Amino acid sequence: MFSFFMGLGFLLGSIFLYFISAIVSGHFQTFANTSLFYSVLAGMLWAFASIFLLSSVDRIGLARSNQWKNLQGPVGVILSLIILSEFLRTNALFAVLAGFSVFVSALFLNIKHSDGKKVELKGIIFAVLSAILFGVVTVLNKFVTDNSGVYTQLAVWSFFTFITIAIYILSKQDLRRELLLIEKKDIRLGFIGGLLYSLAGFLMLKSYSYIPAAISFTIIQLNALWVITIGIVFFKEIDFKKNIWRILGGIIFAAIGVLLLFYAKK
Repeated sequence: MFSFFMGLGFLLGSIFLYFISAIVSGHFQTFANTSLFYSVLAGMLWAFASIFLLSSVDRIGLARSNQWKNLQGPVGVILSLIILSEFLRTNALFAVLAGFSVFVSALFLNIKHSDGKKVELKGIIFAVLSAILFGVVTVLNKFVTDNSGVYTQLAVWSFFTFITIAIYILSKQDLRRELLLIEKKDIRLGFIGGLLYSLAGFLMLKSYSYIPAAISFTIIQLNALWVITIGIVFFKEIDFKKNIWRILGGIIFAAIGVLLLFYAKK
């Protein structure tokens, strides 16, 4: 249910940004661009990736599923280098090494494992599928950014994300029942999460306007550092002293990844 209201927040936030851009620029960006078809596909794939990820969390827990989902970094880098021919503008070896270094950093920083979840193969498969789909969406995002722009893409992407999630939920009787019983707090959190993601998606697409996706998407994966910092400082859910070596390992590999990115741009 969280994904439904997050999708709604993502859509409304994206529409708001579209209208703001029109006010600032003095004209509305056109939707009559064939490359926006790929944003339709991106929205649908992003929705299914989220569903796969949530299904994985239900089976093997957040920490374990997140480890496999973090493969989206290397997947996005490799696909961008090959499909978008970014190897022509990027040092492929350094870009791939940076992607895997940040992935290793994320593995170090996935600290909480005592969730009592049994490791099911199906849960791992779902997490890996979500990683592949998120990586594919990155390639589609970059292609549309280069050929259409940011604001119309964001609107189309978010619309088809929300529609796909809504159709999936409404097609399941048990999920329809849950939708009617959801608490206001969960609605509010999902909606706010969607609004924030619309801003994050906008910033990601803007970065694609300036640098290759193989580099930008790797930098985005560094969000694990912020998550671990918030967990330590604000929520006190991670014992710094007890996990100091894992935290330091994560920081070191993240730093190596950033350093490699300096050499990845030709």
